[in-house]
Amino acid sequence: MSGPIRLEPGPLAWAPGLGGLLLPLSGAPPLRPPAEEAAPVHELHLTLLRSADMAPLVEPLGPRWAALSAELPLWIPVWVSPELWPVVRPPHPTRDPPGELRPVRSWVQRVLDPAPHLARRAALVARLDAASRALGGPAFAPADDGRALHLTRFNNRGGDPRRSVGDVGPADLSPAMPGRGR
Repeated sequence: MSGPIRLEPGPLAWAPGLGGLLLPLSGAPPLRPPAEEAAPVHELHLTLLRSADMAPLVEPLGPRWAALSAELPLWIPVWVSPELWPVVRPPHPTRDPPGELRPVRSWVQRVLDPAPHLARRAALVARLDAASRALGGPAFAPADDGRALHLTRFNNRGGDPRRSVGDVGPADLSPAMPGRGR
């Protein structure tokens, strides 16, 4: 694969109390696993807001999510790099079973133009804040966690997207990073 890959967005997905706010994506071509331990990730998506970010909204907005999400504008297509970047972290303290010694490995594609997606995310946060306040809920202003927008394609946790490396930062996707594309 040589050029940027266009992915089509689906409707925003949130399971109140169970996960973050996700943008499901389709149209990703199959890729050859980059390592023997690499399993394709099920349900390709961008994580727009983490579970911890969304937690304050479970009570005020959870029961109204279906109606609220129907009012949100559709997302724009996402362009990702054809290269895979390997990202490695220590075993997760709560997602991995006790005694797990293998590091968490994910192979990700970089979102090529994150600016319009980050602007849409900011508008979405403002909309969620207004909806929460209108219902007597808390103000909603999640801090920027410094993560880079990325698409996880493989991990060494059986393809479970909840067990991939989530805190992928800009340094992980640097063109000078050793191992890029493997």
